[in-house]
Amino acid sequence: MIVKPAATKTAAGRGKTRHEGDQQQPTRRPRSTGSYVRLRVRMDDGVLSIVDSHLVDSELARPAALHGTYAYEVVDGDRLLHADSLPDIGMVRSFADPDGTGEQRGHHTYEQSTYEFDVRVPTEHLTRAALSNISVVLHRIKDRPERALRDAPLGTQYERELREVASVVGIPASVLPPGVITSAGTTSRTVR
Repeated sequence: MIVKPAATKTAAGRGKTRHEGDQQQPTRRPRSTGSYVRLRVRMDDGVLSIVDSHLVDSELARPAALHGTYAYEVVDGDRLLHADSLPDIGMVRSFADPDGTGEQRGHHTYEQSTYEFDVRVPTEHLTRAALSNISVVLHRIKDRPERALRDAPLGTQYERELREVASVVGIPASVLPPGVITSAGTTSRTVR
């Protein structure tokens, strides 16, 4: 009677192996082929603008839920391209002075009127035709949403839980990395 050994983890714990006779061959995941652009967004006295970007050679995972005090979404019309949480943006915190007098012993927070944050959008959506329609929307989270994040815009999904703070419509081609903008239906892969 011949018994084949069951699949086990490799010594380094990096994945499963399969046994073929006396040889062990690791089972490998296919290499990621996706990419996204990280947009740098500036809030300046209630007005959003896109000031810079960076190409990232990695898949972009959407979170299951929103947490924190702020969230952003990148939408093309009624289609959600990406969304995520932004905890404590625009906040400055100071530490209490235990030896101080009166007010110095308390913890202080200050809201800034100008600050920057990052948003992410899959590269495949950055077509020449779509750039003028893509919006970045900043929301304040009033109540933590209990439902899982779906494919609809956040304002539609969480109408009662979120309040729109500001938005910017259109991504200027001048702030995108070279070679990212594509024609409809094609994706550029010039990743540095």
